[in-house]
Amino acid sequence: MTDKEKLYLRIFSTVMIFAGIFLFLFPETLQESTSSMSVDEQIDLKIRYSAIPIAIGIFCTIIVRFSGESTTYKLLLALLTLDFGYFVTRLIALAVYDFESEIQFVWLIIEIIIASVLLYGLKLKKAPSKA
Repeated sequence: MTDKEKLYLRIFSTVMIFAGIFLFLFPETLQESTSSMSVDEQIDLKIRYSAIPIAIGIFCTIIVRFSGESTTYKLLLALLTLDFGYFVTRLIALAVYDFESEIQFVWLIIEIIIASVLLYGLKLKKAPSKA
């Protein structure tokens, strides 16, 4: 990867992260929200449009370091960053709403389990073969 490509990737990742943060703070720009929404619906609205751009931005930031790895390793890393994007946005949204949603808290625990499995898969894929 050339220096110019790395620069474009950094710019793209920065734009994606800022877009995700903007959509997290102002989800009304894409979907109208009402004041009668429950806490679960409000958290879901914040997560719906912001988690994926944040995850793509994080992935584009770190993929340069793993350019020599296999495609499977990069795929597991992409899934891990996607899960991390959802984890971060859900955790921040829960903190904003004082951890009032039990369903969102259960989803947070599920995302921790998914991240653990993906990290274990990355560890297995990175380990040298015993052949």
